[in-house]
Amino acid sequence: MFKTIKQRILLGYLLVVIVSLIAAIVLTKNNANVENLVEAYVAETLPSLSAIDDIQTQSKELVLIAYSLYGTTISSREYNGQKDRLVDETNAKFSQFSYMGSDAAQEKFDVLVASAASLQQTMSATSIDWDIARENLQVITQAASELNALLTGVRSGVERAANSRTMAISAELSVSQFTIYSLIILLLAVSIMGYILAKRNIANPIEEMAKRLDDIAKTRNLQSRLPTQNLQELHAITHSVQGLLAVFHKGMTDLQHAVNDLNHSSQTLNSATSHSSTAILSFQGDIKQLVSVMDNLSDEMEQSLTLSIKAAEQAKGSAHQIAQGKVDVETTARAISDLTLNIDKTATTLDKLQSDGKNVSSVVKTIAEIADQTNLLALNAAIEAARAGESGRGFAVVADEVRTLASRTHQSTVEINAMLEKIVQSIRDSVQTMTSNKDKAHNALGLANELVITLEDGRKSVLSLVEVSNEASALVQHAKDQVQVAREGALDFQMLGDQVKAANTNVNSEAKSLFSLAENLQENVNRFKLS
Repeated sequence: MFKTIKQRILLGYLLVVIVSLIAAIVLTKNNANVENLVEAYVAETLPSLSAIDDIQTQSKELVLIAYSLYGTTISSREYNGQKDRLVDETNAKFSQFSYMGSDAAQEKFDVLVASAASLQQTMSATSIDWDIARENLQVITQAASELNALLTGVRSGVERAANSRTMAISAELSVSQFTIYSLIILLLAVSIMGYILAKRNIANPIEEMAKRLDDIAKTRNLQSRLPTQNLQELHAITHSVQGLLAVFHKGMTDLQHAVNDLNHSSQTLNSATSHSSTAILSFQGDIKQLVSVMDNLSDEMEQSLTLSIKAAEQAKGSAHQIAQGKVDVETTARAISDLTLNIDKTATTLDKLQSDGKNVSSVVKTIAEIADQTNLLALNAAIEAARAGESGRGFAVVADEVRTLASRTHQSTVEINAMLEKIVQSIRDSVQTMTSNKDKAHNALGLANELVITLEDGRKSVLSLVEVSNEASALVQHAKDQVQVAREGALDFQMLGDQVKAANTNVNSEAKSLFSLAENLQENVNRFKLS
């Protein structure tokens, strides 16, 4: 198991993934706990502390307005309005927290409110009883002091709860931090372990294999064997390299045998070229004697041929007249052929003209599309000018002129297309007519060629009569030609002998070079250790 590099790498990645998943689960859980604690702190603790501060402030303001009423610095009506506002705001603040002691604080505040109401009644009477007013003021002051002390105690409880939640958040963050540090340390450990294992199981064997291959390259010992590897990939590489060395070994062995055979063949070739040089020299002497005999025989036949030619010249006159008639007919045939070529060129020109007409139609179509687009742009410009009001009136006139010009252009392209269609149809009809004329011209040319053949047959008949009178001279000429051919063949043999001699010399030189090359190859092959 885990005998391959891929499997071991996969195992390492799986370990990293598993550790990362565990760390992610722990971090996710801690983050959820921290989020809950923070939400509770924000939703409960902070509003409660703010409400306590506001209640303490508002209770102090209530005492201050009570002293102001007692000191007659404010009226009873103003006092009643400020008191009701403070009471409503304070009751709203009491509803924002529910810590232990909040009910007792609510009761103390109710006592404070009742005392403030009693003070208002006393100060609102027709005859103010200042003793009762002072008692009411003392009750208000005492109730406010007790409420403040009670709220201070509640605030301490809230702060303790806040500190507890803060410590819990810090603990959760410490766990998350520890998890992250542990994950980093574990990943570093896995990386270091992977590096060590890769160096020991992959890098070191590869370096060892490279050293062995360098030693093989330096010593040229093709019988060396590479060490066996445990990992499948390295084992496959070792097996492939060993197979390559085996192929090199076999190739060098075969090359050594081939070099030995080459040495033997070059020696045999050198000996054969020496014998063939002697035979070629003897052959060249015989060829020279044969050429001399052929020259004498050719001179005698030349005299007989001159007498036979004079008798045949008169018969050739008639054949010449027939040949002149043939030339006239051929001139007519060439004229018909030229006419056919001109018709072909005209048909080609019409085809090109038809194609150009189609191209012009395409260009006109493009112009029509541009005119449509210009019309659309002019319409948009007119709309924008209308939106611009008075300032765009001049631009609207220009846009209207452009649109009119685009419409005229489009109408012109339609008319041009109609005319081009008629022109293209006319060209198409002309092409068909030219094709018919070309076929008729080809038929006339065929008839003229048949007449030329007929005249040629007549000329051949006359020449056959000439051949009867020239039979004797032809036989002499044939004999002379045969002698000349034989002489040329002898000269060719002589030239061939020279070429064979030169080639034999080159072969002898190449054989020596081949023998030297074989010795060099043998020396290079012997540097390798094959056995």
